[in-house]
Amino acid sequence: MSLIAGAGHTLLALVEELLDTAKAESGRLEPQLVPVDLRTVLHQLRGTLASAAAEDVTLDIADTAFPGPFTTDEVMLTRVLRNVLSNSLKFTASGTVRLTVEAEERAAGPWAVLTVTDTGVGIPEDEVEQVFEEFYQVRGAHQRHVSGTGLGLPYARKLTELLGGRLTLTSALGRGTEVTVELPAAPVPPGPGTLPKEPLLRGVVIVDDDPVFLRTLRPTLDRLAETTTEVTRSVEALRTIRTTLPDAVLVDLAMPSPDGYQVLQQISAVPSLEQVPVVVLTSMGVSDLDRDRLGRARAVLSKTHLTAERLAEALGLVAGAAGPADAQDTKEVPLP
Repeated sequence: MSLIAGAGHTLLALVEELLDTAKAESGRLEPQLVPVDLRTVLHQLRGTLASAAAEDVTLDIADTAFPGPFTTDEVMLTRVLRNVLSNSLKFTASGTVRLTVEAEERAAGPWAVLTVTDTGVGIPEDEVEQVFEEFYQVRGAHQRHVSGTGLGLPYARKLTELLGGRLTLTSALGRGTEVTVELPAAPVPPGPGTLPKEPLLRGVVIVDDDPVFLRTLRPTLDRLAETTTEVTRSVEALRTIRTTLPDAVLVDLAMPSPDGYQVLQQISAVPSLEQVPVVVLTSMGVSDLDRDRLGRARAVLSKTHLTAERLAEALGLVAGAAGPADAQDTKEVPLP
């Protein structure tokens, strides 16, 4: 059973990386830039990867707080570092895998330089660039006992570039590998892209208790609606919605009581709000949703993968200005 479970997890990770890689190449994967506590990210990586180190390998991850504000996509950053560190641990039988962090002041502002070094088998000079080709794996006897997809480093480089940075690698056969991830600490948010020139709706109410998420989403909502009312205490949601009668309501599911499901139930119980469409925003996975409690929600959008264009598409559907969202996007669950 453990073999089947392990194979299942590997296959799931492969599918997720393939989907994200395809999205990155098509321009559909966009970073959600928010303030990030780098020290917390590094702490989580230490806990997650400690068991992956061989008996004679020391995993040394810096306990470093970035000196100043650091803005990036925390999920993407974690995946980049996890892939690079996992790759080093996989091919290091003894010695050290080390992650260090440095801050650099450059012409464009502060940058974070994260460097992973290992004492592993290394990569032949003529194959260094090939490791960034999807599914490519370095030839050699050491590969026979190591599982992998050949997607880790290409995936990490694509995500790094989406974050406005770059990932480089140097290595020598038998002398280890060094991977450097350089990221801007204050990246410029992506432009409005294909957002409509005029607001789609007159008024929107968003019910969410996460101030960071609200601050990130605010510029987009200002483009999509003439007025936006933010409700950070879910107990006030129903009263605000009944008072303002918005063209659409956005509701987060994970909130203190009443949670998002209960807010949806409250809205459904008021006859005068029957025509007010609701879009659910959530960090939950598709399999974790209680679809029977989603009420009249028109769509469910992933907060983790939410883009300005996706939100515009959902609200455009509400306003009758767009067709239904792509049902094949596993991060978004359109509802009837």
